[in-house]
Order: sequence, then C-alpha cells, then structure tokens
Amino acid sequence: MEIVLPHSEEHEESLIVALLTQHDSAGPIFDIVSPNNFFSTKLQTIAGKIHSLFLKGEPRDTASTVLALKEDDQLEKAGGAAYIKGLTLSCPVPSSNVYYASKVSSLARDRRYVAAGNKIMQKALKPGDGTEGIDEFAYRVLSEAANNHNNQQCSCRQFQLLPIDSMEITTPKYIVDSILEADTLFSIFGAPESCKSLLATALLSCVGTGTPFHGLEVKQGPVIYIAGEGQSGIRRRFGAWSIVNHMPLGGAPIYVSTAPIGLCNDGSIDFVLRVISEVADTAGPPVLIIIDTLARNFGLGDENSTSDMTRAIAAADRIRELYNSAVGLIHHSGVIDKNRGRGNSALRGAIDSEYRMEKDGFGIIRFEATKMKDAGYPAPMAFKLSVAELGIQDDDGNEISSVVLRQVDNETSEDPSPNAGLGKNQSLSLHLLSRLYQAHRVNVENSGRDPESARVLLDDWSSACKSAGMNRQSFYKTKKSMIEKGVIRVDGPYVLPSPLSPSPFVSPL
Repeated sequence: MEIVLPHSEEHEESLIVALLTQHDSAGPIFDIVSPNNFFSTKLQTIAGKIHSLFLKGEPRDTASTVLALKEDDQLEKAGGAAYIKGLTLSCPVPSSNVYYASKVSSLARDRRYVAAGNKIMQKALKPGDGTEGIDEFAYRVLSEAANNHNNQQCSCRQFQLLPIDSMEITTPKYIVDSILEADTLFSIFGAPESCKSLLATALLSCVGTGTPFHGLEVKQGPVIYIAGEGQSGIRRRFGAWSIVNHMPLGGAPIYVSTAPIGLCNDGSIDFVLRVISEVADTAGPPVLIIIDTLARNFGLGDENSTSDMTRAIAAADRIRELYNSAVGLIHHSGVIDKNRGRGNSALRGAIDSEYRMEKDGFGIIRFEATKMKDAGYPAPMAFKLSVAELGIQDDDGNEISSVVLRQVDNETSEDPSPNAGLGKNQSLSLHLLSRLYQAHRVNVENSGRDPESARVLLDDWSSACKSAGMNRQSFYKTKKSMIEKGVIRVDGPYVLPSPLSPSPFVSPL
C-alpha cells in the first residue's frame, strides 16, 4: 500500500499565488516557510526562484518569475509558463498568508518526522546493525529532523540594512480612533471590580456593529472575544449593551469562545489559529481580538516568569500576525503596585499601548492610557454603571438585568463619604446586606475556607429587605440604584457590598 506523505496542495498553490501577486507577501511568508518546505517539485522550484528574486530585491511577479526560470533552464521543472500563469487564474489568494505558511511549514515538519520514524523502524528490525542502541538512535534521528527543519526556517529570513530615507512613513490605521491601532498588541489592566470586562464588551460591540465608541469613530469588522471567565454573564452583558445602544446584535460578526486558551501550552495556539481562520473564511478577517483575562488564558506557565511571559507574548503576537488584528489582553493590576499590570515586566515592554482602569468611592470608573509606544496619549474617559433590564424574568418572576458603562464627565471626585447619596431604603438594604455578608464570612472561616469566598444570595438579601418592610417594587428600584452608585456588585445569583461601603457594624439608621 502506497503511503501518502503529509502535504496540502491547496495551501502550497495558494501561497505561490500570494507570492506572485502580492507585493508585501514575501517577507512574512518566507519568515515562516522555506522553498524546500513545498512538497510538489514544481511548486518547490517556483518558490525557490521567487525566494531568490526576493533576496535580490528584483521583481517577482508572474512574468518576471517565468523569465528568471527560463533563463536558468528551470521552467520545465516548474511545470511551464502556462502552468504558472494558470495558478494565478484558478487558485484563490490565501485568507491569511501567515496561517497558510504555517500550515505548509508544519506539514513539512511532519514529513521529516515520518522519514525519521521509518529510519527508527528499520533500525528496530535490525537491532544488531551499528553500535548505537535503539533509544540513542531514535533520539538522534528525531533531533536531527527537528534541527534540520528549524535551520531551514532561519535560513530563509531576510535581514537587510536600509537607508532611513528609503523607508516609507505609514499613517496609523485605527480600529478605535486614537485608542486602538490595527496590528498592535495592547493591555487593559485594573483591580477586580474595575469593570475591565464591561469595557471589553463595549469595545467589541462597537467595532462589531460599527457603532462609535463614546464619540470615537471605529473601523467596523469581525471581532473575537476569547473569554476565560464569567461565561454565564457574557451574553447578558452584550444584551445590555444592545438594549442601551438600540443596536441589535443579530447577524453582527461578534464571536465568543466557549473556553479559555493556553498561551503557554504547546500546540494550543496552532488550534486557535485554525479556528480563527475558519471564522475569517466565513465573516472576514477579524480586526479586533480581546483575550480576557491574561491569567485565565495563560495556560501552563507562571506569569511572574520572564520565559513564560515571553512565550505568552509570542503566542499573542502569532494571533495578531494572522490577520494584522489589534489584540488586547485584559489583565489584573499588580499585587503591591496597583499602577502597573501584574506579573513579569516583559509584558509592558512588549505591548504597543496600555490602559489602566480604576473605580473610586463614588463609583466613577476611569479609563486612561499609561503607555503609548508610537502615538500621543488619548484623552482619559470616565464612566458610571447603568442598569439595563433584559426583558426576561427568572423562575421567581424577578426581572433579569445587567449593567453597561455610561460615560460621564472626567472630573476629580472629592473624598467619598461612606453614606454619600444613600436614601433611607438604600441605607437599610445596605445595612442588611452587610450583616448577611459578615455572617457568611464567619461561617466560611469557621469551616476552614477562605473568608474572601463568602457570598450572599440575592434571594436571601431580598427576603431580609422584605421582612424589614420593603415591598418588591421598592427593593428592585433600590437594588438598581445601588448598582449604579457602585455601592454593591451583583455576580449572577450573588450580591456583595463594595469594598468602600459602610462598615457592617455601624447601623446607618
């Protein structure tokens, strides 16, 4: 039975078409794939000639390549002029040159491993042949296969020194005007409850639908949300944004992951790139991809390690390079220094822009740039939470709601008073919530668990308020107002007092 070695004629032909027809394609493609990675002799010959022309800085369009092959007596080996011209007419241009090049390269590596496996099998059938044991032989052969592949990749990279006046000045291509530029890696960091995921929801929704982001123009296009946490609340957050902005999301090219990825995990990114390419084939290349959070999508690594953080950055760059997307990392603030992202400083050195989010005692959420590598700092923004009813009810008939960011004036607030702006019902309900929360903390701590994991069920809080004489309508209005003021936070079926709420031991009555 004839063994068919791993290869993809479709990917190889499409790469040749890109090299012949796209002016800027050779550099990124030959950074990944070498001419010898092509399985077909004809395509390998064509790729070799294009690579040679590329290194010389000579034209490599179809006519120039055919002429160069003819001059070197390689045209027949390459399939002839009609075959080459036919490729440009019948084969589609790749949806992503980087992905197609990676595919061709990985299949070439697989062929080397198949050849190495055959050698190992032949050695196993003749154990007395030679001085090496089978284990040593297998290790050597597999290492040679890997090294030969890696050396070929490095040999086709182009390194040149160009006069500065020969380099073209390019204008920024913004995804969100003055904030997010195409083909960049950015980070948004902040403490827990600083509403980083809500901002990600707004950015993705605005870009996906072409809606201005709080007055800033956007480039509409497909967007991807790689969510590592809060899966249950994602649809509610997007639904709330849709209702408040009167913008239906049906048919919008907004895609959400069903699970986190592993930026540091071997093989994980290859799979992610394939899934993203499938989306691009249907909806078009994604212009914005947000990974939320870095920690939940970090994979098998330590974010405090320079080597692991560097691996994660390299993986994020591969996602960015696939379609020249803007790729954002939602990140936690430092444990000690809240003015920087958590973990190794290699991240801040690698990103193109960085934004901090923080929430004050009045519930004002501030969004401001802390690093802009090649652009001026945009004006900071300020928001408050606004509750949006989703038009559905839970099993007990309670209205289901979520929250969105509502822009407010970016003014400095005075030092907050714990009871600032609280009415009678709000003070009462907060007092009852604080008592329930403190009781839960004690119970959790007595059971040997972390008291920070204590939670209060919304139903328990509602029952306590009703027992204190508050009717259902008053409770709902009070809860909505307290969320908007940042006095409490709701997480699914649970509710918690915010860190700056009044002490549970001081009655506000």
